[in-house]
Amino acid sequence: MDGMNMVGRAMQMTPLDETTWEGMVIQLATAPPATHSVFQGDAQGMITPTAEDSIHLMAVLADEETSERIPYANVWVTVKDQDGTVLFDERMWPMLSQSMGMHYGINVPLPGLGQYKVSLLVGPPQAARHPEYMERWLESFTFETTFEWGG
Repeated sequence: MDGMNMVGRAMQMTPLDETTWEGMVIQLATAPPATHSVFQGDAQGMITPTAEDSIHLMAVLADEETSERIPYANVWVTVKDQDGTVLFDERMWPMLSQSMGMHYGINVPLPGLGQYKVSLLVGPPQAARHPEYMERWLESFTFETTFEWGG
């Protein structure tokens, strides 16, 4: 996972897994719940961790050849327990961070210690494309993995 310099930055991160899809490297990691602001139009709102939030789940999308981060994708995360019960199902925020760079993230509550299944649905980046990207990432892609949360 350190190929994208996601781990080892100022934030305390725990790498979970990574995969590659059509030349896009998708990395998943956790950190402690994070405070962040969200701009929508000309309004700003603060999101602060609640007592229920267990982790800040982060996804980095990057070009495999250049390591350039890929913005403008819709990234949706679903977290399930080992029985397959959906515990969390929301869109991840596109985020800017001095220590993390461009990534997608969201605070996630977990009911306790244990193993969880996570699924990322990565939608095609919604941006004008130069020729090298015209034929890639045109469909949605699902990345599934499991992780152990130890508190």
